Amino acid sequence: ISKELDCKNELGCDHCLTKYDRKRLLTPIDLKEIYTFLENIDSTTCKYQDSEGFSNIKPYLDDLLRSYQYYKFDKQNNLIYKIDTHNNSYVLQEQIKIHNLLDKYHINHTLLNNMDIQIDY
Repeated sequence: ISKELDCKNELGCDHCLTKYDRKRLLTPIDLKEIYTFLENIDSTTCKYQDSEGFSNIKPYLDDLLRSYQYYKFDKQNNLIYKIDTHNNSYVLQEQIKIHNLLDKYHINHTLLNNMDIQIDY
């Protein structure tokens, strides 16, 4: 279980599965998701590993952003929007983390004046 998609090891999901018999789940995880995962553990593959490895996180933005407290992702509008305006210092910290994540994976985006983040596809 992880809060990040990053691997500490260059070998990624295949290495963890082979060596440790483990598969990746991103937090937060609801009980139904854990139950479904455990029921189907033998046939479950790591949904975050694809032919591009972890180089393309766009399909997983919704899952990744669930771990942030002050931001949510609107898939239809490609917008990462803030949901809390009372804690601006914490919102700013999360915005910087999200900005750095998007930069790391070369996802074009625009920081808007209202502290939202527009994904440029």
